Amino acid sequence: MNKRIVRVPIDSVGDVYGYSMIEYHMEFTEAINKLLKSNNINFKLQSMSYGGEYLDSDWRVLFKIERGE
Repeated sequence: MNKRIVRVPIDSVGDVYGYSMIEYHMEFTEAINKLLKSNNINFKLQSMSYGGEYLDSDWRVLFKIERGE
């Protein structure tokens, strides 16, 4: 199997007040998929968030990577 390391840039979001976790993980997923595509890596990242019912509740994000089509 051919292995390739792709470095993911670190991006600090700083203060997250008013920044939706849904927006964050969707933007992150989109950025990773662009990075994979630009490096000709035939995989696709999917993400789903849950939790955060209340302002002080924790969010969980489930990431799944599969071979692209």
